[in-house]
Amino acid sequence: MLKFMTFQTRFKLLILVFLLLVCIWFIGFIFFIFYSPQENCSDNQVDAVVVLTGGKNRIEEAIKLFNSSGAKKILISGIGKGVIKNDFFNLADKYKVPREYIVLGNLAENTFSNAVEAEIFMKLQGYKSLCLVTSNYHLPRSFKIFKDMMPEIRINYYPIFTPLDNNSSLAVKLRFLKRTMLEYNKYLACYAIYYFDLLSDKYYELLYKYLP
Repeated sequence: MLKFMTFQTRFKLLILVFLLLVCIWFIGFIFFIFYSPQENCSDNQVDAVVVLTGGKNRIEEAIKLFNSSGAKKILISGIGKGVIKNDFFNLADKYKVPREYIVLGNLAENTFSNAVEAEIFMKLQGYKSLCLVTSNYHLPRSFKIFKDMMPEIRINYYPIFTPLDNNSSLAVKLRFLKRTMLEYNKYLACYAIYYFDLLSDKYYELLYKYLP
């Protein structure tokens, strides 16, 4: 049918489709901004706490959570080069968590490989449940990736909210908006990756490389 349309008509149709997609994206983004997942770790015992590095207060909140979660170990996933490991152990000491319960993971470079690292950890330990700790805006995507990677594992979550109020500067609010928008686009891309089966085999190769 399109071949019988004039160029002008096709151009108008493309503009309408584009505007419709923009509207859908914008409505979804508004819901994403105001989505407030409620933590479900405090009232549910888990085998492990898994915290993803990269956001403010994530590590400290995860270590504080450990004492009430019934967990046996904490995996801090995504430890980068140059990180001072004693900083993590000092936090553990502060909240009276034995250092031997802290596992520092350095395989992960992004959320996909965070999930791979966590799956390796869970299988090696023989654990069946975990509490995922990450920023609230990062939680929808990371939860989906973790659940798709480990469907047999019960995954609870503990979102860390970015403190914003009327006293926050415009620069802070704009940074938060930019970060949230980027995460929303990644969330949409994540669904596309799984829907069209575009996940790279390198993550699965990494998984089998480190498992016995």
